[in-house]
Amino acid sequence: MNTQIKNPETSTGSSARPVLLLDAGMCALSGIANLAGARLLDDLLGPSVLTLAVLGGVLLVWAVGLDWVAARRPIPTAWVREIALFNLLWVAGSVAAPFLLDLTTIGMIWCVLQAVVVAGFAAVQLRATR
Repeated sequence: MNTQIKNPETSTGSSARPVLLLDAGMCALSGIANLAGARLLDDLLGPSVLTLAVLGGVLLVWAVGLDWVAARRPIPTAWVREIALFNLLWVAGSVAAPFLLDLTTIGMIWCVLQAVVVAGFAAVQLRATR
């Protein structure tokens, strides 16, 4: 009989992989939209073209990193916990953005919606580490 015991400090259950991949996909889509459509989005959302392009690049790099972590077998629990914490930092930034940037009403709504979605990812990721 071959029995494997999961070490909670070194691996997560299968619930982490799908949410990491979904998080990666959403970041990639948002990153591509920010990079490709920065000139259109600056009027719609409010931030400058440069700000949107930088955010797009950051999101694409983050998406690649999330995809890479999701491909690990097993996925280290500590990594998922760190990803969740970085997502919570993104939530804080999204909540602060309307106070720091000159956003349109649509831009403010986008920041709040983004914060809610990313907070959901963080919650599921933290749950997967238990």
